[in-house]
Amino acid sequence: MSAGSSTQSYDDASAGSEGPFFALLQDMSPYIDEVLAAPEFHRFLELPIELRCKIYEQYFIDNKNSIICKTWPYLRITRQFAVKQRSGKTAHALIPNLCLVSKALQDEQLDCLFSLLNFDFEDATTFEFGLAMIGGPMKLPCLQNYIRNVSIRNVNGQHYRVVSTVARDGAAQETRKDCEEAMFSVSTLLRELPRVRQLSFEVCSPLWCRRQITNTSLIQKTWLQALPIAGYLGGFEILGVLTMKALTRLTIIGQAGHYNCHPHVRSILANKDFGNTEHLQGVIDLARQIKDGFSKQNQDVLVEVRLMYGRGKEDVIILA
Repeated sequence: MSAGSSTQSYDDASAGSEGPFFALLQDMSPYIDEVLAAPEFHRFLELPIELRCKIYEQYFIDNKNSIICKTWPYLRITRQFAVKQRSGKTAHALIPNLCLVSKALQDEQLDCLFSLLNFDFEDATTFEFGLAMIGGPMKLPCLQNYIRNVSIRNVNGQHYRVVSTVARDGAAQETRKDCEEAMFSVSTLLRELPRVRQLSFEVCSPLWCRRQITNTSLIQKTWLQALPIAGYLGGFEILGVLTMKALTRLTIIGQAGHYNCHPHVRSILANKDFGNTEHLQGVIDLARQIKDGFSKQNQDVLVEVRLMYGRGKEDVIILA
């Protein structure tokens, strides 16, 4: 402070107990703790739950920085996606940051996020990877408990599978072994989804390929024959489905014949249409066993069977 000046420095004012700014702080001190203990976002809790969920939904739709929100309310997990995640080439978090802000709102946010989310897994391998990713090393409540809707394609790994005439017996035996491993893996992992309400899974029947070359024209003709799917459903543990106490709807999709034939192969076939519901009888039998199991434990589950076997041919059976 210069000679003759009446201006007091900040340090002088704050150091003295009689300074006006210090007195103001003393007057405000009783309210500071109260303000810090009740920040502004707590007013959000005063909104009706329906409105809060609408706000969450809009946030999830607009947010593109998390894996789940990128395509919310749908999430397709493919093998390509799994490889990318394992390689660490993506820096996106699994869930949006909003779900990590407040523990008081976390359960509500996660329930809203997952209850409308439809998980679509490409096959048994991606289903196993997806559950491991969701149940990973995150310090959160068990996220599997929030999942409500699940679809698993190609559970037995026979989508577009063709067994040739020459290797029919050996290839068929190896194929059945692969089927059993995949079916067992999926059915046992279903135990980790206790609150799923709607489950859909798809199984496919492989095709038997027969070729013939005529001596006169040396033209090769190719026929495909649908194989009964019953031999490719082994390993499925029905108890895995029956442990899903929140389940209300189960859809089992069976594909065989023309419907399970790759478009490129389809274009060179001598027989353009083949396959019928008899090849998919095993799917119906599996569905009835599951339905009977639910009935015995007094659980009301609508079981739907969809049979796809030819061009424009699809049968739907409801086991109510």
